[in-house]
Amino acid sequence: MFLNIIWAFIIYLFMNSCADQFISTLGLSKASYSKSSYNKSNNSYNTGSNINTNREGEAMYSALGCVSCHGQNGHSTDENAPSLAGKDVDWIVQQLEYFQSGERQNTYMNAMAPMAEGFERSIAEYLSIQNSKY
Repeated sequence: MFLNIIWAFIIYLFMNSCADQFISTLGLSKASYSKSSYNKSNNSYNTGSNINTNREGEAMYSALGCVSCHGQNGHSTDENAPSLAGKDVDWIVQQLEYFQSGERQNTYMNAMAPMAEGFERSIAEYLSIQNSKY
């Protein structure tokens, strides 16, 4: 358990230092997707542009390393990580927010979820449209 915590912390430090570079390489701007720009009345982010959220969600899912546990297109082959393909958008967003706040505990997710801040909905939308069965 202690080694898992250390491993998660190392991953967090590495990914946190690389996340901005990944985001900028993808041509995305994390600042434009801050929680303050989220419009709850119409369930969207006020970005001022027409970014394809499925493409963005796929890019962020891969860049942040989600694929390493939750699998390609959200199809996990790891018995310790659930498949997320075809899951409800709001449920995925809520789970990410629970991990970010610490309300839900998991060594890996508590370290990884904060890096998705601002991209929760686009990642969730990408996962929700994936076929839940192979």
